[in-house]
Amino acid sequence: VWFIILFALMCETGLLFLFLDAFKFLDKMGGVGIMIIDRLFSLFFFGTGLMLVVSAVVTSYATIFRSQEIPFLISRPFQMSEIVSCKFIESTWLSSWAFSFIIIPFLGAYAWHEKMSVFLAIWTLLYSLPYLVICSGIGTLVSLLFVRWFPGMRFMRLLGLILFAALGITAYK
Repeated sequence: VWFIILFALMCETGLLFLFLDAFKFLDKMGGVGIMIIDRLFSLFFFGTGLMLVVSAVVTSYATIFRSQEIPFLISRPFQMSEIVSCKFIESTWLSSWAFSFIIIPFLGAYAWHEKMSVFLAIWTLLYSLPYLVICSGIGTLVSLLFVRWFPGMRFMRLLGLILFAALGITAYK
């Protein structure tokens, strides 16, 4: 356990100094760097939002439809909405824990570079909880809609086809 905690702290420290070096590089660019930082934040949150939605689609499909405990929960006196709500919370946690490990050093480096309080990263983490829930909700909704209209393995085939098409479009460009 200590090895994992030490490894996580080393990764967080490495990311902090990597992001700090990036902000120093942007600062050396003069006036252009100041304009780029605003766009950088927009791009950062857009990219992590897409990452969170895709992660939530995959995680919610696994936790709601492929979990081994679902037959057990259905046989108990729980309503389906209670089961889905509980699985949504589990899916949100599983799909968004990495976001916390990325945003803390990113905003900590920004706060350090701009000589702001280090608590900016902590407060941003707290205020990003609605962002995480919204992205996870969109991903769970997409997963539920896909399973509703593409039941069985057709969902996996369609998902594979979409991923293959996206990979082909990306490789083409």
